[in-house]
Amino acid sequence: MGSSCDGGGGGGGEVSCCRSPKSPGLFLVTGIKSKQMLVSLLAIVCGLLLLLKNPSLLESERWRPVIFQQDHHLDLGSALKNDRAVPIAASHSSHSTNFGISPSIDDDTTNTNGSGDRCDFSRGRWVFDETKPRYTGHHCRAWLSKPWMCRLDRHHNLSYESYRWQPRGCDLPGFDSTQLLHRLRNKTIAFVGDSLGRQQYQSMICMLVGDASMPKITDVSIEYGLVTKGEGAQRFAATNTTVLFHWSASLGDPQPLEAGLWALHLDRAPGFLARNAQRLDVVIVNTGHHWNRGKIRANKWVLHVDGKVANLRVDAARRIALTSAARWLGEQRERIRGFVRSLSPRHFRGGDWNSGGRCDGIREIEEEEELGGDLIAQEAVRSTNGAVTLLEISNLSRTRGEAHISSAFVGSSSSSSSSSPRQQDCLHWCLPGVPDTWNELLFAHLIDDRAP
Repeated sequence: MGSSCDGGGGGGGEVSCCRSPKSPGLFLVTGIKSKQMLVSLLAIVCGLLLLLKNPSLLESERWRPVIFQQDHHLDLGSALKNDRAVPIAASHSSHSTNFGISPSIDDDTTNTNGSGDRCDFSRGRWVFDETKPRYTGHHCRAWLSKPWMCRLDRHHNLSYESYRWQPRGCDLPGFDSTQLLHRLRNKTIAFVGDSLGRQQYQSMICMLVGDASMPKITDVSIEYGLVTKGEGAQRFAATNTTVLFHWSASLGDPQPLEAGLWALHLDRAPGFLARNAQRLDVVIVNTGHHWNRGKIRANKWVLHVDGKVANLRVDAARRIALTSAARWLGEQRERIRGFVRSLSPRHFRGGDWNSGGRCDGIREIEEEEELGGDLIAQEAVRSTNGAVTLLEISNLSRTRGEAHISSAFVGSSSSSSSSSPRQQDCLHWCLPGVPDTWNELLFAHLIDDRAP
């Protein structure tokens, strides 16, 4: 190679480079008017040579480019569609901006699937597990309602107990009563809702008690004013953890009227929550199966919104009540970890609960198309802007018609006429049973340190 430059000479302040025959590794730079430009150029060349020699540096977080957007706004539309957040490397704004994104409402998420992505616990399948159930009911019969103790009914098939929920693409953490009690040391966890909420409460007590040696438990119901039949508060002495249930079938605020009627204020959270707000740490609310015209009449509810009588569709009334309760929980987010539990499905076939409906013919887990879940519960949680968590149990419970009390329903009198069909309960679940899985999901949320 000669001494002439292959690239030709440059003019007008341009930079031209050629290789010196005496020093093959040295670039000669001409036409530069300032030493600062020379230093900058040499720094760029050295940086490029370093990257070419060590390409692995390109994988490092510190080498990722910083992307600025005009007007300091972040477009999250496409990210939300994929349930993922757009990572922000840095911000050039003069003020601090929080771009935190809550999980998608459709995601019942706490665990990861190994890649760091959050897991949707609501999608999956039931698999046989010989380690189930976690308890038999013998050690916790003091807290179980008699009609729900199917294990103690010799005529009931117990195969429904030996299944666990396997989420798609990830695992539920194993329920650990010791870990949960320590996490809830000196705290109170409250279930507020209807009889399905009571089932989840009783399931939680039994899962914490297990079949091991009986822990010291004290009934402290009177401390919380829980005097209605079916309500209760139990305190585990070792960790000073209280687990309670408050009956609120509507999640509204009922106030007495004349003639035994009740003004049900849909836009007010239950008074129990307001009275005990400073004493509650975790609250799980639910409502659903009292929202039909028959139950509204039987409960003697007169629906109210903004202090006035409201003529509403049943689904609209439930939406207002559930959204009001969820927003109340959201307003307490600095103090209370709030959950809205979705609707537990019914499995009456050939009629309803009072017209010959049955489910004893369902012998095994059914494969059904996955549906959208409880849309009203999803909307209620969405209205809190991430302050409250959806406990989505509708889809996983939908295929478990065989796990209801069905003909084991103790509420049917054995002295009833043999010519009349025996009433079946295809709404409530046997315990141990499906509500235990609801609490496994709840446990996964509560031990997740990333949770709000």
